[in-house]
Amino acid sequence: MTKTLYSRYKKVMGKSINQNIPEPQHPENLKALLSALLEVGLVYGLLLLAWRWFSNTSLAEWEKNIFHLPILSTVFALIAMPIVLIQLTGRSTRDFGLSFDHLAYQLRTGTKAFLILVPFLLLVPILNRYGISPMQLPGALILAAGFGIAIPILGLLLRDNQQPEHHPVPTDLKGAEDRHYINTVLCILLGLVITLAIVRPASHGPGKIIYSLIAVGFGEEFFFRGYLQSRLNQAFGRPYRLWNVSFGWGLILASALFALAHGFNPHGNFYWSIWTFPLGLIFGRLREQTGGILASALVHGTAVTVALVVL
Repeated sequence: MTKTLYSRYKKVMGKSINQNIPEPQHPENLKALLSALLEVGLVYGLLLLAWRWFSNTSLAEWEKNIFHLPILSTVFALIAMPIVLIQLTGRSTRDFGLSFDHLAYQLRTGTKAFLILVPFLLLVPILNRYGISPMQLPGALILAAGFGIAIPILGLLLRDNQQPEHHPVPTDLKGAEDRHYINTVLCILLGLVITLAIVRPASHGPGKIIYSLIAVGFGEEFFFRGYLQSRLNQAFGRPYRLWNVSFGWGLILASALFALAHGFNPHGNFYWSIWTFPLGLIFGRLREQTGGILASALVHGTAVTVALVVL
């Protein structure tokens, strides 16, 4: 009797699990895995080396005099370079999160996520008020704990906020859509940079806003969540599922690389990496849930803008 009931329970639960969880995606072979890891390692390493080299050149000083912030170099490294690489390798930018599909859904999800994260983001000014720097160990540990707590809260509150049904784009139309997305993004970026260079406002406010929203928010999300995380997903697949979102090692590794980049960039230190890792997991989850980078870019860019302009 007990065995019969257990067998029926196991059969029903197995059926339920198979209905609700998609088939895991696995790398085709070891060659594909090694190719993805090598590509990601080379691009990431070259980016860090180029950033450190550029920060010590006269070009960096020229950029600072015109824009007050490293807007041009950041846009080139985090947005232009990945786009060129994706195009040269014959891939689709849609597969790397650069898509305006379900735009309202992506922006709505990003707005909800930002509102949920506000209490945790406020930890930064609160710590500063009491003389505890996020760039030192005590502050870094407090922020890491706070954002770590935010991960399950965000997952639970957004688990029913599912992506609308996706209709695949025919292969012959993907190239045209890619060019449309790329041209749109590049025109916006170019227009903002030229405007800022011409106006050269005495106040740093406009430059900080553009730098935060475009260079940092959109730029970092396109490089780390769009390019790196997507490329690693192609190698490792997304075999796990938590709070109705499929993910894989790509999310974890991209978050680790995101944290290391903050620790090794010319203006950061190791302690910065401690709390940017859980923050990277949050951004990565939004990328997996929405299928694009706009939600995470909205949260990332808005948070940095408030920090630079208001606080």
